[in-house]
Amino acid sequence: MKVTLFFRKAFPHQYSIEQVFEALQGCFPETPKWYTLPFPSKGLAPRLKNGLNARRQQGVVNHVTGDITYITPFLERGRTVVTFHDFEFLKRSSGLKRRLLFWFWVFLPARHARYITTISEATKKDLLELAPIPEAKIAVIPNPLTLPVAEAPIPSAAINHPPVVLHIGTKANKNLEGLIRAVEGLSLTLDIVGELTPVQKALLEKHRIRYHNAYKISKAALVQKYRNADALAFVSTLEGFGLPIVEAQALGCPVITSNCSSMPEVAGSAACMVDPSDTDSIRTGVQRVLNDPAYREQLVAAGFENVKRFEPARIAQQYWSLYQKVSSANG
Repeated sequence: MKVTLFFRKAFPHQYSIEQVFEALQGCFPETPKWYTLPFPSKGLAPRLKNGLNARRQQGVVNHVTGDITYITPFLERGRTVVTFHDFEFLKRSSGLKRRLLFWFWVFLPARHARYITTISEATKKDLLELAPIPEAKIAVIPNPLTLPVAEAPIPSAAINHPPVVLHIGTKANKNLEGLIRAVEGLSLTLDIVGELTPVQKALLEKHRIRYHNAYKISKAALVQKYRNADALAFVSTLEGFGLPIVEAQALGCPVITSNCSSMPEVAGSAACMVDPSDTDSIRTGVQRVLNDPAYREQLVAAGFENVKRFEPARIAQQYWSLYQKVSSANG
């Protein structure tokens, strides 16, 4: 079965979608064709050229892996799967820009595709609220674990002095500002992965937060950060999935995460849930995880079980089963 996976021409800071399918690549029964669009998604002419180039690269099954959903109508209707990761891009847009994004990145691709996949039930719910799409054509297929955790030893149960709380991401939805306010006065170090803005640096200084910062780091370096941390604070206001939750659980790092969006379904019962809009809730969660050894052990043990749901081989099989349905429907 000839399957073509379509990927964006990524900008330097974009890699998450590509890493997801790199993790799956060796788990498919047959190797799909990996086609990267020739032009970055910026401006009308490059996007039209991307669509026309995609049309010439079609397989028996076509899978638009995300972000470049606008190419979907260029592909054969009955043979195409499109994946939606989240709709944050709509929530931060307004006016004419939002209407254009809705029509060409959401509504037309969703109507045209034979099947749709979302990476969480939360994203599926958002899609159904946005557009009149038949629910039967949507399959929820979560992201797989993408870090090389098999070689990583289990971290020590001992707490650092002061404790280290890891935070991944600095975009607005990652809620770093809320975390900073919540941990003011606590004896800990924030280890922040992601490029800080001047405003975020000023806030860290204002609240006298001890912190380390790194960005554009390797997978090996990220694994080491999870191993060195006493907890992950992933208190986003919105996520399509929330891969750091799974990464931390796979590496034995206790997780504090939000009780909204996709995060409860991804974390399962293996995280301390907090309200990301309530600094007292975040603060209480951080203190409980750092100060209660039995609770930490419970979260770590539950995390090792939860992460089994996201093994690459399991996720690859879910995608392959969907590709087979598309192929069978087309004879």
